[in-house]
Amino acid sequence: MFRLRTTTALLATLAVPCTASAQDRTLSEALSAPEQAVCLSRETLAESVEGWLGHAEVDPSLSILLVLEDGDEREGVSFVVLDGERTLARRRFERLPSDCPDRRAALGLAIAIAIDATILDALGVMPAGARSEDPPETAAPAAEPEPRARRRRARPRPSDGPSDQGGGPRPAVSAYVALLVGALPRPVLAGGASVELRFPEGWALGLRGVGTAQEDVDLGRGVATAQLAYGVADACLLGSTHHLVLDGCAGVLAGRVAAAGRGYAESRETQVGWIATVLRLALRWPRNSPAALVLGFEGWLSVLRPRLLVSLPSGRVQSSISFPVAGIGIDAGLWLGF
Repeated sequence: MFRLRTTTALLATLAVPCTASAQDRTLSEALSAPEQAVCLSRETLAESVEGWLGHAEVDPSLSILLVLEDGDEREGVSFVVLDGERTLARRRFERLPSDCPDRRAALGLAIAIAIDATILDALGVMPAGARSEDPPETAAPAAEPEPRARRRRARPRPSDGPSDQGGGPRPAVSAYVALLVGALPRPVLAGGASVELRFPEGWALGLRGVGTAQEDVDLGRGVATAQLAYGVADACLLGSTHHLVLDGCAGVLAGRVAAAGRGYAESRETQVGWIATVLRLALRWPRNSPAALVLGFEGWLSVLRPRLLVSLPSGRVQSSISFPVAGIGIDAGLWLGF
């Protein structure tokens, strides 16, 4: 009878962890992060914590809340680890590394340690207050079970670390109005739209399309009405301050000028190509918001510039006008990130 009871109790004890394991949830489900987080998004941060813990499952009552003060991912970042309504750990960082993979790794390690302090032992770090010369104590088996937050622990190897990958490119679109000086012989208003892919490593690829209003240009004895449409393909380096995002871009511009003459013996329409190199600086505010205001400044240098001319029946050029070699533009609009 004694053996039967012992065996029954042992089977019941072994069944408890299996039931708890089946109810566990993933780190990605347990972690909550602000929507505007890019480098420290829920998915990428969960990958980092998993890399340090060595497993992706946690107790169903465990939750991790990430807080970004002022929407900044480098300064004033904090997190709270909760077991139900009980706070297990709370940490705040005045400043995290500026490099995205390092920032994610540092925060992921801090969260992993808050969940499972034995990671310090695996990394060869002795907790504060511990004394290496004290002999290890042999403790009696605990009568109460471990806290649920530590049931499924797996010590990581010291060589293991969080994945630097994750957080793919994010699209964004914008629309703006601009004042262009040097695109046509006279300053002209324009409207534009852009689409871009922004990468976590701090760079972006973009395409822009711009169209100008019609502008009359005196040419000989008549008037030429010109309108410009062009596109820009550029690559950008991304920087930021506490509240602003700074984009520095370089690209190539290609477009066409459509012109029609009035007041001549024979009115004609024509289209002339335009190619130029472009440099652009854009400021976006606020920094970590899905909708923001953007202010841009750009300058271009023409490689192939348009030229309009009036010819006599004999073929001799009576009058002509060449578009400026260089120009500048200023624009303002709305930016939306996804």
